[in-house]
This record gives sequence, C-alpha cells and structure tokens, in this order.
Amino acid sequence: MTIKQVPEPGLLLLVLTGLVGVIAARRMRVQI
Repeated sequence: MTIKQVPEPGLLLLVLTGLVGVIAARRMRVQI
C-alpha cells in the first residue's frame, strides 16, 4: 500500500490526530 499523493489534507490530519491520541492514551495508562 503506497500513497504517492494525499488527495485530502483532512485525511492526513485525521491519521495524525488518531496517532497522537493513541500515544497519549498509552502514556496516561502507563502513568496511572
């Protein structure tokens, strides 16, 4: 699965937000 061009910037933003959310959730779980 190779992505040469991103047709929608919103898609990239959604993926970034999801990734950050997962990392934040992991950090919170580790702290707690």
